[in-house]
Amino acid sequence: MLPDVLAIAYDIHGNDHALAAVIEDATAAGATNWLLGGDYCLIGAQPAAVLDRLEALPAGTIWLRGNTERWVADPSSIDIPVEAIRDAALFVQDAIGAEAVAELAALPDVLVGIPQPGAQMTVFCHASPGSDMIGFTDVSAETDGEAVESPFEANTIVCGHTHIQFVREVGVIEVVNPGSVGLPFDGDQRAAYALLDADGSFSLRRVEYDVEAAIAAYGDNAGEWVDIAKRRLREARP
Repeated sequence: MLPDVLAIAYDIHGNDHALAAVIEDATAAGATNWLLGGDYCLIGAQPAAVLDRLEALPAGTIWLRGNTERWVADPSSIDIPVEAIRDAALFVQDAIGAEAVAELAALPDVLVGIPQPGAQMTVFCHASPGSDMIGFTDVSAETDGEAVESPFEANTIVCGHTHIQFVREVGVIEVVNPGSVGLPFDGDQRAAYALLDADGSFSLRRVEYDVEAAIAAYGDNAGEWVDIAKRRLREARP
């Protein structure tokens, strides 16, 4: 059984300023535990600080792996879209160390849970139950059929990856995306996450934080990946 009020945080991407704001907001809202949906460090300025803050969350926090944990562990992965991301992966390796890189890459990629009494089965995953790359957006897409395929009889899929906050129906399945804590792609700079109550209801939340401070945290770090990250933070777009 999952906790009475579960905070669900996805796609932090090394943004400690956004993460701190989300933790403060969720704690004030009564969150008693956490589920973390992957993509913790890559392309952010503060990967080590993010891990430190996450490791200080209550005992029992659930961690899942995203695609970027896999990329950081293996920067030669063939599905990395641009060379700049490989440079960002090397930055994270240096920042958090080999042991943490390996631990994050070894996390499970799916959790099947029953969040409340009754028959509602919820699957938590990074992008979709069968892939850490094929995800859902807030509108219908040709990939919905493939993404919703699952070996589990889910009523609800909770996922991230696309950095867009929404709840919508895909066939008979409810898909919930809490959005991105550290790098939203829906035009809204505010950090995004969700709460799951004991009755099985989700609430999507947004939290203001100092975006310019997150950008300034890159300091003297330079390169195409830094430029990409700063633009995404400012525009809240891919």
